[in-house]
Amino acid sequence: MTNALLTILIAVALMPVPCSAADYYVDNTVGDDALDGRPAKVNGGNRGPFATINKAIRTAGSGDTIHLNPTGKLYRQNADFYGHKGGEQGKPLTLDGHGATLSGAEPCPAEGWKPWKDGALMRDDMISHMFLLIEGKMVFATLSINVLQPGEFCIAPSDANRLYFYPPDGKKSNDCEVEVGQPDGTAVKLDPANWQYSHSRISAVRRYPGLQKPTWVKLNGKEAPIIHAKERLQAGEWCAEDNALYFHPPAGKALKDLSVECIVRQNGVQMTGETAHVTVRNLNAQHVYNDGYNIHGHVTHAEFYNCNARECGDEGFSSHDKCETLLDGAVYEYCDNAIANVNTEGYSITRNVVLANSRSFGFLILTKEPAWHELTNAILVDNPSQVSLSHTKADNLLILKSPGFKIAQALQCGPATELRRVTAAGNSALFRADANSRVSIVDSLFAGGQRGFHIRSDDPFAVLSLLNVVAGPDLSVEWGSKYPWRTATFAEWVRDAGSKGAAREVTTQETSWAEALLAGIRSPRLPEKTGCSQNLIERYLDYCTRK
Repeated sequence: MTNALLTILIAVALMPVPCSAADYYVDNTVGDDALDGRPAKVNGGNRGPFATINKAIRTAGSGDTIHLNPTGKLYRQNADFYGHKGGEQGKPLTLDGHGATLSGAEPCPAEGWKPWKDGALMRDDMISHMFLLIEGKMVFATLSINVLQPGEFCIAPSDANRLYFYPPDGKKSNDCEVEVGQPDGTAVKLDPANWQYSHSRISAVRRYPGLQKPTWVKLNGKEAPIIHAKERLQAGEWCAEDNALYFHPPAGKALKDLSVECIVRQNGVQMTGETAHVTVRNLNAQHVYNDGYNIHGHVTHAEFYNCNARECGDEGFSSHDKCETLLDGAVYEYCDNAIANVNTEGYSITRNVVLANSRSFGFLILTKEPAWHELTNAILVDNPSQVSLSHTKADNLLILKSPGFKIAQALQCGPATELRRVTAAGNSALFRADANSRVSIVDSLFAGGQRGFHIRSDDPFAVLSLLNVVAGPDLSVEWGSKYPWRTATFAEWVRDAGSKGAAREVTTQETSWAEALLAGIRSPRLPEKTGCSQNLIERYLDYCTRK
Protein backbone atom coordinates (compact mmCIF):
# COMPACT_ATOMS: atom_id res chain seq x y z
CA MET A 1 0.00 0.00 0.00
CA THR A 2 1.46 3.36 -0.96
CA ASN A 3 1.82 6.17 1.54
CA ALA A 4 -0.56 8.30 -0.54
CA LEU A 5 -3.28 5.62 -0.49
CA LEU A 6 -2.79 5.06 3.24
CA THR A 7 -3.18 8.79 3.84
CA ILE A 8 -6.48 8.85 1.89
CA LEU A 9 -7.88 5.84 3.79
CA ILE A 10 -7.01 7.39 7.14
CA ALA A 11 -8.62 10.68 6.12
CA VAL A 12 -11.81 8.92 5.06
CA ALA A 13 -11.92 6.95 8.31
CA LEU A 14 -11.60 10.15 10.31
CA MET A 15 -14.36 12.02 8.43
CA PRO A 16 -17.41 12.73 10.63
CA VAL A 17 -20.34 10.42 10.00
CA PRO A 18 -23.60 12.38 9.63
CA CYS A 19 -26.06 11.56 12.40
CA SER A 20 -29.35 10.13 11.20
CA ALA A 21 -32.62 11.53 12.50
CA ALA A 22 -34.05 9.68 15.47
CA ASP A 23 -37.62 8.80 16.39
CA TYR A 24 -38.66 9.07 20.02
CA TYR A 25 -41.92 7.77 21.45
CA VAL A 26 -44.12 8.80 24.36
CA ASP A 27 -46.81 6.60 25.87
CA ASN A 28 -49.00 7.78 28.76
CA THR A 29 -50.05 4.25 29.71
CA VAL A 30 -46.89 2.09 29.72
CA GLY A 31 -44.12 4.64 29.20
CA ASP A 32 -41.30 5.35 31.66
CA ASP A 33 -38.86 8.26 31.58
CA ALA A 34 -36.13 5.86 32.72
CA LEU A 35 -36.36 4.11 29.34
CA ASP A 36 -34.53 5.23 26.20
CA GLY A 37 -37.65 6.42 24.34
CA ARG A 38 -36.63 4.82 21.06
CA PRO A 39 -39.11 1.98 20.40
CA ALA A 40 -42.86 2.57 20.42
CA LYS A 41 -43.41 -0.38 22.78
CA VAL A 42 -41.62 -1.64 25.88
CA ASN A 43 -38.99 -4.00 24.54
CA GLY A 44 -36.96 -5.29 27.50
CA GLY A 45 -34.02 -3.79 29.36
CA ASN A 46 -34.11 -0.02 29.13
CA ARG A 47 -35.88 -0.10 25.74
CA GLY A 48 -39.29 1.52 25.54
CA PRO A 49 -41.23 4.78 25.22
CA PHE A 50 -40.97 7.72 27.58
CA ALA A 51 -43.86 8.54 29.88
CA THR A 52 -43.72 12.31 29.41
CA ILE A 53 -43.58 14.60 26.42
CA ASN A 54 -41.12 16.92 28.10
CA LYS A 55 -38.60 14.13 28.66
CA ALA A 56 -38.77 13.47 24.92
CA ILE A 57 -38.38 17.18 24.09
CA ARG A 58 -35.29 17.44 26.32
CA THR A 59 -33.80 14.37 24.64
CA ALA A 60 -34.56 15.12 20.99
CA GLY A 61 -32.70 17.50 18.70
CA SER A 62 -32.43 18.66 15.08
CA GLY A 63 -34.15 16.38 12.62
CA ASP A 64 -35.67 14.16 15.31
CA THR A 65 -39.37 13.33 15.60
CA ILE A 66 -41.30 12.80 18.81
CA HIS A 67 -44.35 10.56 18.43
CA LEU A 68 -47.21 10.44 20.92
CA ASN A 69 -48.64 6.94 20.95
CA PRO A 70 -52.41 7.14 20.32
CA THR A 71 -53.45 5.40 23.54
CA GLY A 72 -57.03 6.67 23.55
CA LYS A 73 -56.41 8.44 26.87
CA LEU A 74 -55.90 12.14 27.50
CA TYR A 75 -52.29 13.25 27.83
CA ARG A 76 -52.60 15.23 31.04
CA GLN A 77 -49.33 16.99 30.24
CA ASN A 78 -48.06 19.96 28.29
CA ALA A 79 -45.39 20.21 25.61
CA ASP A 80 -42.82 22.67 26.94
CA PHE A 81 -40.15 23.88 24.50
CA TYR A 82 -38.88 26.57 26.90
CA GLY A 83 -35.08 26.68 26.77
CA HIS A 84 -34.86 24.33 23.76
CA LYS A 85 -33.09 25.66 20.69
CA GLY A 86 -35.29 23.55 18.41
CA GLY A 87 -33.98 22.21 15.12
CA GLU A 88 -32.08 23.56 12.14
CA GLN A 89 -32.84 24.68 8.61
CA GLY A 90 -34.06 21.60 6.76
CA LYS A 91 -33.92 19.52 9.94
CA PRO A 92 -36.78 20.64 12.18
CA LEU A 93 -37.53 19.11 15.53
CA THR A 94 -40.99 17.58 15.06
CA LEU A 95 -43.69 16.72 17.58
CA ASP A 96 -46.33 14.47 16.01
CA GLY A 97 -49.34 13.96 18.23
CA HIS A 98 -50.99 11.35 15.99
CA GLY A 99 -54.34 12.80 17.10
CA ALA A 100 -53.59 12.79 20.84
CA THR A 101 -55.11 15.42 23.12
CA LEU A 102 -53.22 17.46 25.72
CA SER A 103 -55.39 18.37 28.71
CA GLY A 104 -54.82 21.04 31.32
CA ALA A 105 -57.27 19.41 33.71
CA GLU A 106 -56.79 16.97 36.59
CA PRO A 107 -59.58 15.04 38.33
CA CYS A 108 -60.66 16.55 41.62
CA PRO A 109 -61.97 13.63 43.69
CA ALA A 110 -64.79 13.79 46.19
CA GLU A 111 -62.31 12.77 48.87
CA GLY A 112 -60.50 15.79 50.31
CA TRP A 113 -63.38 18.24 50.43
CA LYS A 114 -64.32 19.57 53.87
CA PRO A 115 -67.52 21.30 54.95
CA TRP A 116 -67.05 25.04 55.11
CA LYS A 117 -70.27 27.04 55.56
CA ASP A 118 -73.77 27.47 54.17
CA GLY A 119 -73.51 24.32 52.06
CA ALA A 120 -70.14 25.25 50.54
CA LEU A 121 -67.07 23.01 50.73
CA MET A 122 -63.35 23.77 50.69
CA ARG A 123 -60.05 22.06 50.12
CA ASP A 124 -56.47 23.34 50.23
CA ASP A 125 -54.66 20.45 48.55
CA MET A 126 -55.75 21.40 45.01
CA ILE A 127 -56.38 24.67 43.19
CA SER A 128 -58.02 25.52 39.88
CA HIS A 129 -57.32 28.48 37.63
CA MET A 130 -60.07 30.41 35.84
CA PHE A 131 -62.61 27.60 35.52
CA LEU A 132 -63.58 24.16 36.75
CA LEU A 133 -64.90 21.34 34.63
CA ILE A 134 -68.14 20.22 36.26
CA GLU A 135 -69.82 17.33 34.52
CA GLY A 136 -67.62 18.16 31.52
CA LYS A 137 -68.77 21.78 31.30
CA MET A 138 -66.65 24.91 31.82
CA VAL A 139 -67.79 26.76 34.95
CA PHE A 140 -65.89 30.00 35.45
CA ALA A 141 -64.89 31.20 38.89
CA THR A 142 -67.24 33.48 40.78
CA LEU A 143 -65.38 36.76 41.36
CA SER A 144 -65.79 39.04 44.35
CA ILE A 145 -66.27 42.03 42.02
CA ASN A 146 -69.46 40.43 40.72
CA VAL A 147 -71.13 39.73 44.08
CA LEU A 148 -70.84 43.18 45.66
CA GLN A 149 -73.84 45.01 47.01
CA PRO A 150 -74.21 48.80 47.40
CA GLY A 151 -71.74 50.27 49.89
CA GLU A 152 -69.34 47.30 49.73
CA PHE A 153 -65.72 46.83 48.69
CA CYS A 154 -63.54 43.96 47.57
CA ILE A 155 -59.93 43.37 46.66
CA ALA A 156 -58.74 41.52 43.56
CA PRO A 157 -55.29 40.06 44.33
CA SER A 158 -54.89 38.78 40.76
CA ASP A 159 -55.59 42.29 39.45
CA ALA A 160 -52.70 44.18 41.10
CA ASN A 161 -54.60 44.23 44.41
CA ARG A 162 -56.99 46.81 43.02
CA LEU A 163 -59.77 47.96 45.31
CA TYR A 164 -63.30 47.67 43.91
CA PHE A 165 -66.24 49.69 45.17
CA TYR A 166 -69.99 49.51 44.63
CA PRO A 167 -71.27 52.98 45.64
CA PRO A 168 -74.33 53.24 47.86
CA ASP A 169 -77.69 53.60 46.15
CA GLY A 170 -78.11 57.04 44.60
CA LYS A 171 -74.40 57.85 44.89
CA LYS A 172 -71.42 57.85 42.55
CA SER A 173 -67.92 56.85 43.58
CA ASN A 174 -66.67 60.42 43.46
CA ASP A 175 -69.44 61.47 45.86
CA CYS A 176 -67.93 59.29 48.58
CA GLU A 177 -65.06 59.72 51.01
CA VAL A 178 -62.99 56.54 51.12
CA GLU A 179 -60.00 55.85 53.36
CA VAL A 180 -57.95 52.63 53.33
CA GLY A 181 -55.37 51.09 55.62
CA GLN A 182 -52.11 49.93 54.08
CA PRO A 183 -49.89 47.01 55.17
CA ASP A 184 -47.28 49.39 56.60
CA GLY A 185 -49.86 50.83 59.02
CA THR A 186 -50.48 54.04 57.13
CA ALA A 187 -53.90 55.31 56.08
CA VAL A 188 -54.59 56.75 52.63
CA LYS A 189 -57.50 58.96 51.63
CA LEU A 190 -58.47 58.11 48.08
CA ASP A 191 -58.76 60.80 45.43
CA PRO A 192 -62.36 60.67 44.17
CA ALA A 193 -61.14 61.57 40.68
CA ASN A 194 -59.04 58.40 40.43
CA TRP A 195 -61.86 55.88 40.42
CA GLN A 196 -61.91 53.98 37.11
CA TYR A 197 -64.43 51.93 35.19
CA SER A 198 -64.14 48.26 35.99
CA HIS A 199 -64.79 44.97 34.23
CA SER A 200 -67.36 43.92 36.81
CA ARG A 201 -70.69 42.61 35.55
CA ILE A 202 -72.21 45.27 37.82
CA SER A 203 -71.96 48.47 35.78
CA ALA A 204 -71.80 50.76 38.84
CA VAL A 205 -68.71 49.08 40.32
CA ARG A 206 -65.50 51.13 40.08
CA ARG A 207 -61.85 50.27 40.77
CA TYR A 208 -58.95 52.19 42.28
CA PRO A 209 -55.35 51.64 41.08
CA GLY A 210 -51.97 51.91 42.76
CA LEU A 211 -52.70 50.64 46.28
CA GLN A 212 -51.04 48.00 48.36
CA LYS A 213 -53.50 45.37 49.55
CA PRO A 214 -55.82 47.28 51.91
CA THR A 215 -56.16 45.95 55.45
CA TRP A 216 -59.34 47.92 56.16
CA VAL A 217 -61.66 50.36 54.40
CA LYS A 218 -63.75 53.25 55.73
CA LEU A 219 -66.65 54.76 53.79
CA ASN A 220 -67.61 58.27 54.87
CA GLY A 221 -65.84 57.71 58.19
CA LYS A 222 -67.39 54.32 58.98
CA GLU A 223 -65.69 50.97 58.56
CA ALA A 224 -67.07 49.13 55.55
CA PRO A 225 -66.99 45.41 54.79
CA ILE A 226 -64.41 43.86 52.43
CA ILE A 227 -66.32 41.13 50.65
CA HIS A 228 -65.02 37.74 49.49
CA ALA A 229 -66.73 35.62 46.85
CA LYS A 230 -66.43 32.53 49.03
CA GLU A 231 -68.93 34.09 51.44
CA ARG A 232 -71.61 34.32 48.75
CA LEU A 233 -71.32 31.21 46.62
CA GLN A 234 -74.60 30.02 45.18
CA ALA A 235 -75.37 26.43 44.21
CA GLY A 236 -73.09 25.36 41.36
CA GLU A 237 -70.56 28.16 41.95
CA TRP A 238 -66.91 28.07 43.03
CA CYS A 239 -63.93 30.33 43.67
CA ALA A 240 -60.28 30.15 44.62
CA GLU A 241 -59.03 32.37 47.46
CA ASP A 242 -55.91 32.28 49.62
CA ASN A 243 -54.61 29.08 47.96
CA ALA A 244 -57.81 27.21 48.75
CA LEU A 245 -60.68 26.02 46.60
CA TYR A 246 -64.30 26.69 47.56
CA PHE A 247 -67.24 24.97 45.87
CA HIS A 248 -70.97 24.94 46.43
CA PRO A 249 -72.29 21.77 44.73
CA PRO A 250 -75.35 22.17 42.48
CA ALA A 251 -78.69 21.78 44.21
CA GLY A 252 -79.72 18.17 44.59
CA LYS A 253 -76.28 16.85 43.59
CA ALA A 254 -74.08 14.78 45.87
CA LEU A 255 -70.38 15.44 45.50
CA LYS A 256 -69.61 11.75 45.09
CA ASP A 257 -71.87 11.67 42.01
CA LEU A 258 -70.25 14.69 40.34
CA SER A 259 -67.36 14.73 37.90
CA VAL A 260 -65.14 17.69 38.90
CA GLU A 261 -61.79 18.57 37.34
CA CYS A 262 -59.36 21.35 38.27
CA ILE A 263 -57.58 23.38 35.59
CA VAL A 264 -53.92 23.19 36.56
CA ARG A 265 -51.86 23.70 33.36
CA GLN A 266 -51.31 27.07 31.74
CA ASN A 267 -50.71 26.12 28.10
CA GLY A 268 -50.88 23.02 25.92
CA VAL A 269 -47.81 23.76 23.78
CA GLN A 270 -45.49 26.58 24.79
CA MET A 271 -42.37 28.09 23.23
CA THR A 272 -40.28 31.15 23.97
CA GLY A 273 -36.82 32.63 23.58
CA GLU A 274 -34.78 31.75 20.48
CA THR A 275 -36.39 28.40 19.71
CA ALA A 276 -36.39 27.81 15.93
CA HIS A 277 -37.36 25.22 13.33
CA VAL A 278 -39.99 23.32 15.30
CA THR A 279 -42.91 21.53 13.67
CA VAL A 280 -45.97 20.41 15.62
CA ARG A 281 -48.63 18.31 13.89
CA ASN A 282 -51.76 16.27 14.51
CA LEU A 283 -52.32 17.48 18.06
CA ASN A 284 -55.24 18.72 20.14
CA ALA A 285 -55.21 20.90 23.25
CA GLN A 286 -58.00 21.59 25.71
CA HIS A 287 -58.88 22.83 29.18
CA VAL A 288 -55.79 24.94 29.86
CA TYR A 289 -56.22 28.20 31.71
CA ASN A 290 -54.25 30.23 29.19
CA ASP A 291 -53.57 29.20 25.56
CA GLY A 292 -53.73 25.97 23.66
CA TYR A 293 -50.59 27.06 21.78
CA ASN A 294 -48.60 29.91 23.33
CA ILE A 295 -45.63 31.38 21.42
CA HIS A 296 -43.45 34.13 22.96
CA GLY A 297 -40.05 35.75 22.54
CA HIS A 298 -38.21 35.37 19.22
CA VAL A 299 -39.41 31.95 18.13
CA THR A 300 -38.85 31.52 14.40
CA HIS A 301 -39.88 28.94 11.80
CA ALA A 302 -42.48 27.44 14.12
CA GLU A 303 -45.00 25.48 12.07
CA PHE A 304 -48.27 23.92 13.22
CA TYR A 305 -50.26 21.49 11.07
CA ASN A 306 -53.65 20.12 12.07
CA CYS A 307 -53.30 21.50 15.58
CA ASN A 308 -56.68 22.09 17.21
CA ALA A 309 -57.86 23.57 20.50
CA ARG A 310 -61.10 23.87 22.42
CA GLU A 311 -62.34 25.27 25.71
CA CYS A 312 -59.23 27.21 26.68
CA GLY A 313 -59.23 29.96 29.29
CA ASP A 314 -57.67 32.43 26.88
CA GLU A 315 -56.61 31.82 23.26
CA GLY A 316 -56.64 28.68 21.20
CA PHE A 317 -53.47 29.96 19.50
CA SER A 318 -51.48 33.07 20.32
CA SER A 319 -48.19 34.41 18.95
CA HIS A 320 -46.43 37.35 20.62
CA ASP A 321 -43.36 39.59 20.51
CA LYS A 322 -41.06 38.87 17.52
CA CYS A 323 -42.28 35.42 16.59
CA GLU A 324 -42.68 33.84 13.16
CA THR A 325 -45.40 31.21 12.91
CA LEU A 326 -47.24 29.19 10.29
CA LEU A 327 -50.56 27.59 11.25
CA ASP A 328 -52.18 25.35 8.63
CA GLY A 329 -55.32 23.37 9.39
CA ALA A 330 -57.09 23.86 12.72
CA VAL A 331 -60.44 24.05 14.47
CA TYR A 332 -60.61 26.38 17.49
CA GLU A 333 -63.84 26.38 19.47
CA TYR A 334 -65.13 27.76 22.78
CA CYS A 335 -61.98 29.71 23.68
CA ASP A 336 -61.93 33.33 24.80
CA ASN A 337 -60.27 34.25 21.50
CA ALA A 338 -59.77 31.52 18.92
CA ILE A 339 -56.58 33.12 17.54
CA ALA A 340 -54.97 36.30 18.86
CA ASN A 341 -51.57 37.31 17.47
CA VAL A 342 -49.96 40.39 18.99
CA ASN A 343 -46.55 40.48 17.35
CA THR A 344 -44.42 43.62 17.49
CA GLU A 345 -42.19 42.11 14.78
CA GLY A 346 -42.14 38.89 12.78
CA TYR A 347 -45.23 37.45 11.13
CA SER A 348 -48.04 34.94 11.30
CA ILE A 349 -49.47 32.90 8.42
CA THR A 350 -52.82 31.24 9.13
CA ARG A 351 -54.53 28.90 6.68
CA ASN A 352 -57.45 26.48 6.57
CA VAL A 353 -59.04 27.19 9.95
CA VAL A 354 -62.48 27.06 11.54
CA LEU A 355 -62.87 29.59 14.36
CA ALA A 356 -66.16 29.25 16.18
CA ASN A 357 -68.08 30.07 19.36
CA SER A 358 -65.39 32.19 20.97
CA ARG A 359 -66.32 34.25 24.00
CA SER A 360 -64.68 37.36 22.48
CA PHE A 361 -62.77 37.32 19.17
CA GLY A 362 -62.53 34.77 16.40
CA PHE A 363 -59.38 36.14 14.73
CA LEU A 364 -57.62 39.07 16.41
CA ILE A 365 -54.49 40.86 15.22
CA LEU A 366 -53.05 43.57 17.51
CA THR A 367 -49.84 44.59 15.85
CA LYS A 368 -47.88 47.32 14.11
CA GLU A 369 -45.20 47.52 11.45
CA PRO A 370 -42.91 45.78 10.69
CA ALA A 371 -45.01 42.76 11.74
CA TRP A 372 -47.29 41.33 9.06
CA HIS A 373 -49.97 38.66 8.89
CA GLU A 374 -51.88 36.50 6.42
CA LEU A 375 -55.23 34.76 6.84
CA THR A 376 -56.42 32.39 4.10
CA ASN A 377 -59.29 29.94 3.78
CA ALA A 378 -60.98 30.71 7.09
CA ILE A 379 -64.47 30.00 8.39
CA LEU A 380 -65.68 32.16 11.29
CA VAL A 381 -68.96 31.31 13.00
CA ASP A 382 -70.70 32.84 16.02
CA ASN A 383 -67.85 34.85 17.52
CA PRO A 384 -68.97 38.15 19.13
CA SER A 385 -66.20 39.87 17.18
CA GLN A 386 -65.45 37.69 14.19
CA VAL A 387 -62.39 39.31 12.58
CA SER A 388 -60.29 42.23 13.84
CA LEU A 389 -57.29 43.01 11.66
CA SER A 390 -54.43 45.34 10.92
CA HIS A 391 -51.34 44.87 8.74
CA THR A 392 -53.02 41.79 7.34
CA LYS A 393 -53.81 40.29 3.96
CA ALA A 394 -56.89 38.08 4.16
CA ASP A 395 -58.26 35.94 1.35
CA ASN A 396 -61.21 33.54 1.10
CA LEU A 397 -63.18 34.12 4.30
CA LEU A 398 -66.68 32.96 5.25
CA ILE A 399 -68.08 34.94 8.18
CA LEU A 400 -71.46 33.87 9.54
CA LYS A 401 -73.72 34.40 12.54
CA SER A 402 -76.35 31.74 13.00
CA PRO A 403 -79.92 32.96 13.67
CA GLY A 404 -79.86 32.00 17.36
CA PHE A 405 -76.57 33.74 18.19
CA LYS A 406 -76.92 37.11 19.89
CA ILE A 407 -74.28 39.55 18.55
CA ALA A 408 -71.50 39.25 15.99
CA GLN A 409 -69.45 42.07 14.46
CA ALA A 410 -68.06 40.72 11.18
CA LEU A 411 -65.08 42.94 10.31
CA GLN A 412 -63.09 45.44 12.35
CA CYS A 413 -60.22 46.76 10.24
CA GLY A 414 -57.16 48.86 10.97
CA PRO A 415 -54.16 50.08 8.96
CA ALA A 416 -52.84 48.14 5.96
CA THR A 417 -55.75 45.68 5.70
CA GLU A 418 -56.47 43.91 2.42
CA LEU A 419 -59.56 41.70 2.14
CA ARG A 420 -60.31 39.48 -0.85
CA ARG A 421 -63.09 36.96 -1.50
CA VAL A 422 -65.04 37.58 1.70
CA THR A 423 -68.60 36.33 2.17
CA ALA A 424 -70.47 37.61 5.25
CA ALA A 425 -74.06 36.91 6.23
CA GLY A 426 -76.30 37.12 9.27
CA ASN A 427 -73.94 39.26 11.35
CA SER A 428 -75.27 41.96 13.66
CA ALA A 429 -72.91 44.48 12.07
CA LEU A 430 -70.75 44.16 8.99
CA PHE A 431 -67.81 46.58 9.01
CA ARG A 432 -66.09 49.06 11.28
CA ALA A 433 -62.96 51.18 10.81
CA ASP A 434 -61.53 54.47 12.09
CA ALA A 435 -59.66 57.41 10.59
CA ASN A 436 -56.28 55.65 10.83
CA SER A 437 -57.52 52.57 8.97
CA ARG A 438 -56.67 51.86 5.35
CA VAL A 439 -58.81 49.03 4.01
CA SER A 440 -59.37 47.57 0.55
CA ILE A 441 -62.13 45.01 -0.12
CA VAL A 442 -62.08 43.10 -3.41
CA ASP A 443 -64.27 40.36 -4.94
CA SER A 444 -66.53 40.14 -1.90
CA LEU A 445 -70.17 39.36 -1.16
CA PHE A 446 -72.17 40.84 1.71
CA ALA A 447 -75.71 39.81 2.54
CA GLY A 448 -78.41 42.18 3.60
CA GLY A 449 -79.98 42.05 7.03
CA GLN A 450 -76.75 43.17 8.66
CA ARG A 451 -76.04 46.60 10.04
CA GLY A 452 -73.72 47.96 7.37
CA PHE A 453 -70.53 50.03 7.26
CA HIS A 454 -69.45 52.29 10.13
CA ILE A 455 -66.41 54.50 9.49
CA ARG A 456 -65.16 56.84 12.24
CA SER A 457 -63.77 59.42 9.83
CA ASP A 458 -64.93 62.58 8.08
CA ASP A 459 -63.20 61.26 4.94
CA PRO A 460 -64.49 57.69 4.55
CA PHE A 461 -63.19 57.43 0.99
CA ALA A 462 -59.62 57.65 2.30
CA VAL A 463 -60.37 54.78 4.68
CA LEU A 464 -62.21 52.25 2.52
CA SER A 465 -61.99 51.26 -1.14
CA LEU A 466 -64.16 48.64 -2.86
CA LEU A 467 -63.63 46.67 -6.08
CA ASN A 468 -66.07 44.08 -7.46
CA VAL A 469 -68.31 43.92 -4.40
CA VAL A 470 -71.92 42.73 -4.33
CA ALA A 471 -74.01 43.79 -1.34
CA GLY A 472 -77.55 43.52 -0.11
CA PRO A 473 -79.78 46.46 -1.03
CA ASP A 474 -80.69 47.27 2.57
CA LEU A 475 -77.14 47.89 3.80
CA SER A 476 -76.33 51.39 5.01
CA VAL A 477 -73.17 53.43 5.58
CA GLU A 478 -72.57 55.80 8.48
CA TRP A 479 -69.46 57.91 8.94
CA GLY A 480 -68.00 60.90 10.74
CA SER A 481 -65.47 61.67 13.44
CA LYS A 482 -68.15 61.98 16.11
CA TYR A 483 -71.85 61.49 16.72
CA PRO A 484 -74.29 62.31 15.13
CA TRP A 485 -73.09 60.23 12.18
CA ARG A 486 -73.75 61.06 8.57
CA THR A 487 -75.72 58.29 6.89
CA ALA A 488 -76.51 57.06 3.40
CA THR A 489 -77.77 53.95 1.76
CA PHE A 490 -75.01 51.73 0.45
CA ALA A 491 -76.03 52.49 -3.15
CA GLU A 492 -75.88 56.25 -2.50
CA TRP A 493 -72.52 56.02 -0.79
CA VAL A 494 -71.07 53.90 -3.61
CA ARG A 495 -72.04 56.56 -6.17
CA ASP A 496 -70.07 59.16 -4.23
CA ALA A 497 -67.18 56.74 -3.63
CA GLY A 498 -67.05 55.95 -7.35
CA SER A 499 -66.65 59.62 -8.23
CA LYS A 500 -63.65 59.76 -5.88
CA GLY A 501 -62.05 56.55 -7.13
CA ALA A 502 -62.88 54.57 -3.99
CA ALA A 503 -65.44 52.16 -5.53
CA ARG A 504 -65.50 50.27 -8.82
CA GLU A 505 -67.77 47.52 -10.05
CA VAL A 506 -69.90 47.62 -6.92
CA THR A 507 -73.53 46.54 -7.16
CA THR A 508 -76.47 45.75 -4.91
CA GLN A 509 -78.87 42.84 -5.34
CA GLU A 510 -81.18 40.63 -3.31
CA THR A 511 -79.44 38.09 -1.09
CA SER A 512 -81.83 35.19 -0.60
CA TRP A 513 -78.77 32.94 -0.84
CA ALA A 514 -77.86 34.00 2.70
CA GLU A 515 -80.97 32.48 4.28
CA ALA A 516 -80.31 29.21 2.46
CA LEU A 517 -76.69 29.16 3.58
CA LEU A 518 -77.51 29.93 7.20
CA ALA A 519 -80.17 27.22 7.12
CA GLY A 520 -77.54 24.69 6.05
CA ILE A 521 -78.94 24.14 2.57
CA ARG A 522 -76.36 22.75 0.18
CA SER A 523 -75.37 24.61 -2.97
CA PRO A 524 -77.18 27.91 -2.38
CA ARG A 525 -77.23 29.99 -5.58
CA LEU A 526 -74.61 32.71 -5.04
CA PRO A 527 -73.55 35.51 -7.39
CA GLU A 528 -70.59 34.50 -9.52
CA LYS A 529 -67.07 35.90 -9.29
CA THR A 530 -67.58 37.32 -5.82
CA GLY A 531 -67.26 35.99 -2.33
CA CYS A 532 -65.50 32.98 -0.89
CA SER A 533 -64.90 29.72 -2.73
CA GLN A 534 -67.51 26.98 -3.07
CA ASN A 535 -65.04 24.63 -1.39
CA LEU A 536 -65.07 26.81 1.71
CA ILE A 537 -68.88 26.79 1.80
CA GLU A 538 -68.91 23.00 1.50
CA ARG A 539 -66.41 22.77 4.34
CA TYR A 540 -68.65 24.96 6.48
CA LEU A 541 -71.67 22.76 5.76
CA ASP A 542 -69.63 19.65 6.60
CA TYR A 543 -68.55 21.29 9.87
CA CYS A 544 -72.19 21.98 10.76
CA THR A 545 -73.11 18.38 10.00
CA ARG A 546 -70.32 17.02 12.19
CA LYS A 547 -71.39 19.22 15.09
